[in-house]
Amino acid sequence: MGFNLCCFCVTGPVNTLDPAAQIVAYESTKKLQEDFAEGRKLGEGMFGKVILMTRKSDNKTFATKVMKKHMSISDNNEVFPAPAPSSLLREVKILRKLGGKKQCLRLEVAIETPRDFYVLTDVCAGGELMKHLERCDQFVEQDASRFFAHFCGAVAHCHANQISHRDIKPENLLVTFERGGRARVVLADFGSAVEYKNDTRWRSEVGSPFWQSPEAWALDWDYRGDVYSCGVVLLVLTHGMLSAGEIRSLHGAGLNGLLRFRKTYGKKEDKHSDTLMELLEGLLRPEPARLTAQEALASPWLTQPSDSSATKKLPNPAAAALALRALERSAKTCVALLEDAPRTKLREALTRAPTPGLPANCALLGDIVRALDAKDDSAAAATLRALHPDPDLVLVHRPLALEASYVRQRAEQKQKSAALVKRRSLPLSAPKRLERKNLSNPDLRAFFPSTFETVGRRDAPGATDDAANMDGTFYSSEALMMDASAASKVSHESSGVDDSLHGLQTPVARAGSPGQITPVGSEASLGDISPTECDAPPGGRGGVRSLGDMPGKEA
Repeated sequence: MGFNLCCFCVTGPVNTLDPAAQIVAYESTKKLQEDFAEGRKLGEGMFGKVILMTRKSDNKTFATKVMKKHMSISDNNEVFPAPAPSSLLREVKILRKLGGKKQCLRLEVAIETPRDFYVLTDVCAGGELMKHLERCDQFVEQDASRFFAHFCGAVAHCHANQISHRDIKPENLLVTFERGGRARVVLADFGSAVEYKNDTRWRSEVGSPFWQSPEAWALDWDYRGDVYSCGVVLLVLTHGMLSAGEIRSLHGAGLNGLLRFRKTYGKKEDKHSDTLMELLEGLLRPEPARLTAQEALASPWLTQPSDSSATKKLPNPAAAALALRALERSAKTCVALLEDAPRTKLREALTRAPTPGLPANCALLGDIVRALDAKDDSAAAATLRALHPDPDLVLVHRPLALEASYVRQRAEQKQKSAALVKRRSLPLSAPKRLERKNLSNPDLRAFFPSTFETVGRRDAPGATDDAANMDGTFYSSEALMMDASAASKVSHESSGVDDSLHGLQTPVARAGSPGQITPVGSEASLGDISPTECDAPPGGRGGVRSLGDMPGKEA
């Protein structure tokens, strides 16, 4: 897929990731902001966040995945490790190879700055699939079949190009709208995607275990894990959200084992068509017998829909799926907020006795609660137990994921608290005594640093540059020390009375010539003013209105 880069301001050196790749390089973020305007945040992932960015040349908006080149902490306090340059380039290469066809997200351009890497793609206005379903008034079988055809078609396109997505889940299925307003699902976020050969197998943890195959849990799987993930998503769309116990039953005994599990625990099942159940059974088989994505698209459930599919209502799984995601997030936060000792013991307990039948780095919420109870941390256990009536039904992936960021925040907070306690424990020094009568403005600022920021009304209506307000008062240090030139602007030259805007008569009789403030350094100064000479002036309000109105000492 080619790109016309003439509309971009390419500045600075050639990109540092791969000079052969078509990546627009900017020498700084400031230069990038001259061509693009950043908008609101759409979401956050393992290696970065997704924001809106608008290109100023044509006012077109893109969904932009921003990845830091260094380790960072997300807005949700999750530590993002620095991605390898090869992984950044791999996602761009895969998006260009797929070309934005067959319901795969289209790449507009890739941009690099010294600190960040930007991947600009088309905006999907409907957001992720579950949030779109949450806004729907009703959800029928025909909608589920259409959505499945979209993302299964995208997987078939990936596999035809020898690409495996490896992280298919509702969060990576985005909804856009066709001209008639009809929703269309697009496969997005190819950060975990790789190219493969027919004999390629992976033995590392990738993606989200809830939606993955049993072979992925065992860390020995291939590209057919994408098909299994499509089957789990379809199962949730047609049968409702699954619990952790149901996922374990599905992985251990297949679709029939899951149905028996639901029947045993009294979960009511709606009657579904035979063609749908055949498709689900084929998608959720073990790898050797599993359908391919192309074979799944030929299912009669998709090609020969029944007359009732347009009206048959399905249980909308959106509310339960989003609630489970928020609950898992809350559990991780509670674990991260534990003190160092109980959190260390919890880590040791989960490592020493992992939950049977679960993949590595996963635990049931109930196991976490029981581990904390055993370590005499009943308060934390009670908090976690309150998140769900049956904690054994909640699967928590990477329960200690937020640990690093919260530990770092607590260490910084302890350092600040210790510094504050140390500062408060120091003996108070005796205040300095004034040795001179006449003080210049810098002396007053040094001795009373906070006074000059609060005296008077700085932004009062009619305030002038020389600190005079419309009502005759002054602010800042000029309220205490004004030179003769500034005073001449706000007082009459010859009159002994100042008629202010509010009708108040302010006496201006001072030492020296009438109508002038005695400048600093003259015979009458602040140190020479007698308290007895500050009586209420006749006709005033019973007090001196400002220091400039104090009568000077007679010579």
